[in-house]
Amino acid sequence: MPVLVRRDGEKIFTIISAEKLKFKFNVQHDCRTAKCEATGERIRMQERVESDNTENFIVHESLDRFIVNSHAFHNAHLLRAALPRDLLAPIPLFEDRRAKHDEFASTLRDTRAVKRAKKKTATGTVKKGRERKRKAAPEPEPDDEDEDNAGAAGPSQPRSRKRARATAPAEPCEELDGEGPVVDNLVAGRAKRVAKPSARALAAKEVSEGSEDEEGLDDASEEDDYLASDDDYSD
Repeated sequence: MPVLVRRDGEKIFTIISAEKLKFKFNVQHDCRTAKCEATGERIRMQERVESDNTENFIVHESLDRFIVNSHAFHNAHLLRAALPRDLLAPIPLFEDRRAKHDEFASTLRDTRAVKRAKKKTATGTVKKGRERKRKAAPEPEPDDEDEDNAGAAGPSQPRSRKRARATAPAEPCEELDGEGPVVDNLVAGRAKRVAKPSARALAAKEVSEGSEDEEGLDDASEEDDYLASDDDYSD
């Protein structure tokens, strides 16, 4: 990238008209050549307020050498038009770029093949060690009682599935006159709970009993009418 250098530390000030300014471009201090280091320390600002933390920053050396950032996107076309091509032409890293890439690719393939072979060898060694341990491990000898039990019982039979426990039937609830059923409490030592009907249930019960009495009277009157008609026919 192009470099701006101030010769012998000279400073020249020129007054020009604002109409002569065409564009702005970005330059960066050449810290690599000047060997600048992050030796400065300052308080870190957080939302424009000084915090309790500190941070290091780079202290630039007194070397007036700046690099023109030709890779910036802002006004890049104007910068290329203003500077000559020899200052902006990219410098190749290798003379034959394709051959160098092929060389890197072949090196990576060889490295991968070596890693695969090592991994395969290590896996086979681990498997062989496990097989040796399994074969070398002595089998547990059965006890005399186990042998006798095995001979008497004969071949092993499949275990039967456990059946669910049968639950005891619920005891019938007692009923009190006009107070509803009595529910037995499952906790020992407590009194029985009585389910009392609500006022609406009592009213509905009275209405149903009254309707049953009226139906009984109607049936009795109808029977009297039938008996009277039979007497008329008999006369």
